[in-house]
Amino acid sequence: MVNEIIMSHNEMREELESLKRSAVDVKQTSELNQEENPANPSEAVAIPAERLPTNKAPTVDSLSDAEIDAIIQEWSQNKQWPPHCALKKFASDANLVKVRFHRSVKHQHMPVKIPAKEGTDKYLPRPCVLCSEGKARRKTSYMCSTCGVPLCIKSIKGEDGNLLSHHEKWHMIRNLIEEHRALNRKLQEYKDSRKRRREEDEENDDQGDQDNA
Repeated sequence: MVNEIIMSHNEMREELESLKRSAVDVKQTSELNQEENPANPSEAVAIPAERLPTNKAPTVDSLSDAEIDAIIQEWSQNKQWPPHCALKKFASDANLVKVRFHRSVKHQHMPVKIPAKEGTDKYLPRPCVLCSEGKARRKTSYMCSTCGVPLCIKSIKGEDGNLLSHHEKWHMIRNLIEEHRALNRKLQEYKDSRKRRREEDEENDDQGDQDNA
């Protein structure tokens, strides 16, 4: 009888320990599920900044349309819009960087036709501010509806990358100066290659004329 009581007691103790272990497993599983799928999305762990794409626009303080309008108005009154040396200004001035990356229904940064010269009906193309410098210049008939600067709406032939237009790159690239230098070099290379092809074609035409003489 005593042995039976002892055995029964041991079995009950083992069953109790088993129940405790099961309870711990359930709790750990529940906590793990909460970490992987938080009930409140705002509690999810943010992706470290160094893992985010580096070719996207930098994060800037969110501004309202009224604040963007105020920045543009200030430049229009005290200086001019768009500003002189637009490339350097939009690359370095904190407020102009905010204008460049601000998106809203009002400020969509769409490519629009450059207005006709005052007093005339002529639409004069202007050099793209992102790729043009020195002898390597590329004129465009379009400008940004918000930034007011002329920007190419087509990429340069042979340009590396995903063939974004210079208008699109203007509103995406972190370092405008570096991008400008790269695009200007590419434009110069393209113009040089076209010049070489023309010279070769002219030489071939001259040789053909001599052969036929």
